[in-house]
Amino acid sequence: MNKMRYGFCLGATALAWAFSGGTTPAGAQSTSAAGSTPASASALDAVITYGQTLKNNGIYFRLGYVENVASLVSGGLQKGTMPIGHVYFGTDLDLQTILGIPGASFHISFDERYGTSINKIAGTQGPLQAHAGPIALRLGEFYWEQGFDNDRLDIIVGRTNPTFDFAFPDVACEFVSSIICNQPGSWYFSNSDQAYPTATWGGRVNFAITPKVYVRAGVYDADPSQGGFRPNGFNWNTAHSVGVFVPVEIGYQTNFNNAQYPAKYDLGAYDDATSYTTPSFTTAGGQALGGRSRQGRTAAWAQFQQTVWRPDRATNQSLTVFGGALVYSGNAPYWGQYYAGILDRAPVASRPRDTIGLIGSLYQNNSASHPNKSTQWIFELNYGVSIVPGVTLKPYTQYVVDPNHFVTTATAATKQPADAWVVGFQVAINFAELLQYPQFIAH
Repeated sequence: MNKMRYGFCLGATALAWAFSGGTTPAGAQSTSAAGSTPASASALDAVITYGQTLKNNGIYFRLGYVENVASLVSGGLQKGTMPIGHVYFGTDLDLQTILGIPGASFHISFDERYGTSINKIAGTQGPLQAHAGPIALRLGEFYWEQGFDNDRLDIIVGRTNPTFDFAFPDVACEFVSSIICNQPGSWYFSNSDQAYPTATWGGRVNFAITPKVYVRAGVYDADPSQGGFRPNGFNWNTAHSVGVFVPVEIGYQTNFNNAQYPAKYDLGAYDDATSYTTPSFTTAGGQALGGRSRQGRTAAWAQFQQTVWRPDRATNQSLTVFGGALVYSGNAPYWGQYYAGILDRAPVASRPRDTIGLIGSLYQNNSASHPNKSTQWIFELNYGVSIVPGVTLKPYTQYVVDPNHFVTTATAATKQPADAWVVGFQVAINFAELLQYPQFIAH
């Protein structure tokens, strides 16, 4: 699998080189006919044109790879470097084009992740690498989407999850960490929801009250057996279900096409109506605590993002501020998470696809889960360098104040992690964008 990972990187590098005009040195091109096109350029044009052919037949292509190398340079539990990789691929089928079913589409995706997050040596449960694994190759999405009344009402049903529909800020995955990508990071430790790339039976309904105001609700089977490294996503029975996960959200949203200063404001809550066992741990004195059976827990959130500067509506050059809060009812490692940040698109006008992102987040720990500190801060600063459309290099640095080392053994209780400083870089390759393939616009 490592060969596959590096093959993706090498292939993307070659494609990026070709797209930037390096297919053939000018002096080495054929001179058999004036204005002739190099064979490599013709082949690339054919590949690009094929994307339009797929679209005309109702087929949309998705393929990407992310490589992230992070190093803990001070603090934490021990210094070290943790590389991770993430491959995803899939297709969106426009059933209106393929079968003549108005407003219908079908979505399939697969996902595989390698490596362990640097959280392990940083001494924190706060997710510092959004694409960390390990996760075996598995089916991540397999669902029908149906729009009605010009897509004012939109329904999803099948093998899915709430990851891209609830508590998901538009700016979330501009950051390397999972501070807010896709949901605020504390979400993944505080309920029985199986987040992407794990799928269970479920669905959601979205209703556009106005073109800019929506209300959304979902119901998902909570099945912890679908998580972990081994499941491949094709065990579709509900024998190991522990209940249902029910999120709701109402929001206001605009974008760069319909507003001078795009914004998104949302309020939401979930009911995790499942049975679960609270975390167990051993104190420094050898006393075993936790491990109790419980039923049901809830949370609520409020988020905003607002573009505050955009000098030219013809471009996306802009400055966006954002923030939010997610609070829990209990029986989770956290009482709440609060965050704020800023995203600068096109910080240099001559580089319209570059970004600068800064975020800080406060995690309020639940003492019942026995963390070493009552609070934790995580910060990230990154610069996204667009090599070519579809290929981004993102150097970054992260700093963790009071890493929340949730103690699980008496030995661990004797070693408290110091404030952790991480530096690294991420290479993200979106092959569909690189090849200029049309992308399906969800109904």
